Amino acid sequence: MKKPLISLIIPTRERCDTLLFSLQTALNQESHNYEIVISDNFSQDDTKKVVESFNDSRIKYFNSGKRLSMCDNWDFACEKAEGEFIIIIGDDDGVVPGGIDYLETLIQEHPADVYFWDKHIFTWPNKGKKAEINYIAGTEKPSSIDLKQQARESILWGANDITDFPMIYHSAVSRKILGNILESTGRIFHSVNPDIFSAFSLPVFSNNSMNVGRCITAHGRSPKSNSGGGKEARELFLKEFGNYQWHPSLNSDWPTQIFLVVDSPLRAMEMFPEFYGDMNFNFSAMWAVYQKKSGKSIMEILRSREKIRQYHPFHVSIFIYYLFAHYVSTVKRKFLSKKSRIARRKISQGVLPNNILEFVNLVAEI
Repeated sequence: MKKPLISLIIPTRERCDTLLFSLQTALNQESHNYEIVISDNFSQDDTKKVVESFNDSRIKYFNSGKRLSMCDNWDFACEKAEGEFIIIIGDDDGVVPGGIDYLETLIQEHPADVYFWDKHIFTWPNKGKKAEINYIAGTEKPSSIDLKQQARESILWGANDITDFPMIYHSAVSRKILGNILESTGRIFHSVNPDIFSAFSLPVFSNNSMNVGRCITAHGRSPKSNSGGGKEARELFLKEFGNYQWHPSLNSDWPTQIFLVVDSPLRAMEMFPEFYGDMNFNFSAMWAVYQKKSGKSIMEILRSREKIRQYHPFHVSIFIYYLFAHYVSTVKRKFLSKKSRIARRKISQGVLPNNILEFVNLVAEI
C-alpha cells in the first residue's frame, strides 16, 4: 500500500477522557493520505477501547508493553510511523477542521523540511474551574524562516521563548531530518524534554523551514498534563526519568523550571559540536529569562551570583541588560496580541467550550 504523506502521532498515557476528543478533531479531515499513530504508554484505563471505538482505517494503535519515559515513548512512536512528515501532538491537543487538508496542499506546492504554525491555546476545565481560552492564533501569508539563525539567537538569549520554535511538537518534520538525528546520536530524542531537544537538533541538519501562516493544531492544557496539571503532574513526569543527571552546568538545588528548559539546548550543543562548537550559551541571559517567567526577585538572584558562578558564568551587567530587553519585548507583545484578545472576547460572549473538539470547532466558525 502507498505510504501516507503525514503521520500524526499522539503519544498517550491514561488520558482516555481527553484522547476521545483529540481523536475526533484528528479525524475531521477530508484527506485519507495521512495516518494517526496512537502510541499508548502502557495505559491501565480504557485507552485501547476508546481508540477501537472509532473503527477508522487511518488510526493505528500501538502499546509500548511497559511504562516508558516521554523520550522513549516518542522514539517508539516514530518507529511505527510511516509518513513522509511527522507531527506529534498531545492527547489533550486537537487538530483544527481541515488543518491536515491544508497542510498537505502546502507540502505539495511549497517543498520544505519543516512546517510550523502558530497554535491556539485552550485550558480544559479543572477542579471546578471553567475552561479558559488562552490564545487565538492569527493568519498570515506563508513565509520561510532560517532555523540555524533562530537557534543561534536562542543560545544568545539564554533559551528564551523556545516553545514558539519549530520542533516536532505541533510542527511537521521531514522523516529525512529525523533519520539524520537518529544516525548521528543513536536515537531521535534526548534529555527530559524531547520537544525542546528537537527544536535545537533540527537546525543542525536543515534551515529549510516554512511558517504555514495559519493554525493547524491547537494546544490543550488538561489537568493531567505538564502544562495544566501543576507541580504534581511535573513531579510524576520527572519520576519517569529515574536518576537522570542534569547538565553539569546546572545545580540540582535550583528550581525545576530552569532544568526543564535549559537542559535540552545544552545537551544538543554537546551532541552537535560541528554546529554549536563556536557558540557559548548565555547563562546570564538565562537567569533573566527565569526571572521573567517566575517573577523571582531580581535582588535575590543577584545575591546568589557567587553560588551561581560555581556552575557557570554570570555577569551582572549582561543580566540587567536582558532584563530590560524582556521588559521592552513584553510591552511590544501586549500591543501585538490585541487581535488575539478581540477573538477571545468574541468567543467568550457565547458558551465556553468544555473540550478541545468544541474549542477548535468554535474558533473555526468565527
